[in-house]
Amino acid sequence: MTKRRGHGDAAATAGPPPAPGASRGRWIAEILLVLVAALLAVYRTRERDFWFHLAAGRSIVEQGLPATEHWCLAAFGQWPWLGEWLYHVALYIVRGFGGDAGVALWRAAWSGLAMALALALARLNRASLCATALVVPLVLAVTRTRLAARPEQVTVAFVLLFLFAFEHARKGNRDRTAWLLPAGIAWANLHPGWILGPLIAALYAAFAALAPSTRRRVLRGTLLALALFAAAAVSPQPLDTLSLRLMRDVGADPMVGTIEELRPWGWAEDRTQPYAGLVLLGLAAAALGGRRAWRASPPLTLAALAGLAAGLISYRFRGLGALATLPVVAAAFGPAWPRGPKRTESGVTARDFVRHLALPVLVVTALAGVTWIVADAKYFPPGVTPIEDSVPVRAAALADSLGLDGPVLNTPWYGGYLLWVRGERHLPLQDSRYLGSAAFRSRFIRARLDPAALDSLLTEWRFTHAILEPPMDPRDQLARQLFDRPDWALVFADDAGLLFIRRDLYPTAAATLGYRLMNPDYGELGAVAARAQADSALRRELVAELERARRESPWDARASLWLGLLALAGGQPRAALGHFDRVERLAPITPGLTLRQGLAHEGLGDADGARRAYRRALRDTTDAADARAALTRLGR
Repeated sequence: MTKRRGHGDAAATAGPPPAPGASRGRWIAEILLVLVAALLAVYRTRERDFWFHLAAGRSIVEQGLPATEHWCLAAFGQWPWLGEWLYHVALYIVRGFGGDAGVALWRAAWSGLAMALALALARLNRASLCATALVVPLVLAVTRTRLAARPEQVTVAFVLLFLFAFEHARKGNRDRTAWLLPAGIAWANLHPGWILGPLIAALYAAFAALAPSTRRRVLRGTLLALALFAAAAVSPQPLDTLSLRLMRDVGADPMVGTIEELRPWGWAEDRTQPYAGLVLLGLAAAALGGRRAWRASPPLTLAALAGLAAGLISYRFRGLGALATLPVVAAAFGPAWPRGPKRTESGVTARDFVRHLALPVLVVTALAGVTWIVADAKYFPPGVTPIEDSVPVRAAALADSLGLDGPVLNTPWYGGYLLWVRGERHLPLQDSRYLGSAAFRSRFIRARLDPAALDSLLTEWRFTHAILEPPMDPRDQLARQLFDRPDWALVFADDAGLLFIRRDLYPTAAATLGYRLMNPDYGELGAVAARAQADSALRRELVAELERARRESPWDARASLWLGLLALAGGQPRAALGHFDRVERLAPITPGLTLRQGLAHEGLGDADGARRAYRRALRDTTDAADARAALTRLGR
């Protein structure tokens, strides 16, 4: 009996199946790669959206789907947005049954599934196992940062599932794409990225139209694309889902510029990151085997290019871009390992020479990927519990212990955590969905710099307290403005959050706990520290406030940094080095830290330790000139 063949381009890409022994070996290798991908997803994260998903899932499980928005004050009573409601519920149930370990297994399962589908796509396009395996480390180096508990992780797996189903049918195998309809319904309730499903179906239908004798496949693909789009209506808000309300809202949102997840690729920030290596690998693959990859699968190649471009446009899509690129890049290097250039009477041909470059390119790719994974390991500590220094754990606990009630002014990233720990009786102003009217969101953003906008915001909402993120950007002056206002008092400060209260509402707490000198703004606090060098009383008071901040929270890198700077300026290098070493443990990428460590070592007479610190400081463009000067001084 002959094997059933497909139509059109299937015959051009199908070939003799690999030998049974090789097939078994490939399966074993691919299983190992899937396990590695799953294990790399098990690390402690600082994912802030995680807490909102849990809080929203708890609310839905206990009270059902909300008829109006009641998870934040800025949009309270408005039409709710439920585009990820099923993900909220699923994550809450997973954590309820399995705890943090269950969430870690959930993340690992999605990571392993995505890698399995990417490897299956590479196998379908007859990419060699060696080429595929050597590309995987770089792909994992890119995707690892995207393996937190987020619905985007689900979308990556669904995209690869849809690509595999259509690619499998295009190769002449049995067409099972109709089974994607229930998957599309689930996807539409998990994440707004569901729209990629119908687009993939339309893409394959369009390429089928270019091949002869494929009218039936064109009709089937077109109808399936329409059906997948219509299936998204099986959701709590069909019109919102089908009209892509979230994408429209985000595109017109004045707060988009503050969302790190949406920032595009930039040379200054990203040229030394794994995604830059992936782009270079894509260019090399295009030069060495672009035609081969295109002949293997034009629609898959185009989808990979789109994924790679999406990762350049937005940080959020880099994991998707990497996994979508994997099978195409691997296929570009040929179905078999190049055995070396062939010699003719005229010597080695240019084509064979270019093909021979595949070996060094792929080896360098694998080494670069492994190097990035190892070098970045400190940012992915092993474990399953969330790292709480990215959410205001102590600030929220103090707010509850002080009995603070009424509207809270909060950093949007903190909204989900505040909703989770304080419940719906103490709603945050905003969360990471950035809801509220366009006028409100515009004023909220302007309040970060404009005192008049902040006055307007405070007058309208009558906030009783504020829980804000310590300033990470010179453009964010909201905390400094509140600190400078006589009617507000900063009563708690650590690396994870700042708690302000109104003096007229809580006079006793403000008088007892209010900080007088420890301004959250780096520049303002630096000016106070400079004055303290000539004023011993001011220095004692500033040191006392900084030491109090250290006592009140384990996340005290900011306070420790300033204690170290004061000690260094006061001729106490040993005390300064102790403070700086603590900062390194808590916040190893603090700007200027290694240069100051070098100065402390130098003050102790430890020339070797100073040199090591100064060499590390060369990597910081701000401190590189000072570090070179210090190394030159030590050399003399």
